[in-house]
Amino acid sequence: MAVVERFAVPARGVGLPDYSAPQPLGAVPVGPTYTLTNMAELAVRLGSINTFDRRGDVVWFDDFESGAINKWENLVHISPGAVTPSAVMARNGAFSAMFTGAGVAPTGTGIYHYERFPVLGLVGFEASFTLQIGLDRVEFLSDFFDGADSRFFGVRYNQATQTLEYVDRLGAWVPLATGLDIFGYISLFHTIKFVVDLRSNQYVRCLLDNRSYPMANIAGQVVVGAPAVPCWRILAASLSDTVTGVVNYMDDIILTQNEPERSI
Repeated sequence: MAVVERFAVPARGVGLPDYSAPQPLGAVPVGPTYTLTNMAELAVRLGSINTFDRRGDVVWFDDFESGAINKWENLVHISPGAVTPSAVMARNGAFSAMFTGAGVAPTGTGIYHYERFPVLGLVGFEASFTLQIGLDRVEFLSDFFDGADSRFFGVRYNQATQTLEYVDRLGAWVPLATGLDIFGYISLFHTIKFVVDLRSNQYVRCLLDNRSYPMANIAGQVVVGAPAVPCWRILAASLSDTVTGVVNYMDDIILTQNEPERSI
């Protein structure tokens, strides 16, 4: 009598298996039976940009596929530059945001987005970026205004010093990790994500590509008595201290809430 082998269900690194072991019908196996109970994996297969770190619930994102920067406000950071949609490079789809520095140094360009004030808890900010020749830093700020106080958090990769830095409780940039020689290439997008806890006004973790950095008990900056209309404001910027006209690209910016409380 022939032995009927069931379909093996391999272990997966993310989520659940997307098919189950079939039940035999007589001597003929039926399957595989596709169930895909992991909805995050299903979303990715259907084209979601949320592929880097799927933890948390997405509350807003911009993949720049509209071919416009109309969800953002242009910020002239140091000298006049420009942020425009570009079909030259993209992490996904056809478009990204192109940051073009001015013709004088130092130069920096950035964009702001305003979102509703989130439910108090753990929230995340994720972005993907390239590292072009002549670029010194990419910065990502996440600011919260509750109508009474202001809370400021931020991370940046300093290509000039190969350092990952964050905004401390005094508003200064301080090192989180050093000696990070991240490869810069015109079409290579790196991804960074950091999570903060608005209940304690502290960082939780920071992810940069395949690296994870615990940030438990590290406080962000809180300015008491600095009222503003309640909102969540994010900033993405590219800066160069010595080279003029630097062009850099960013894509797939994601905001999340209900992040888990793991430190890595």
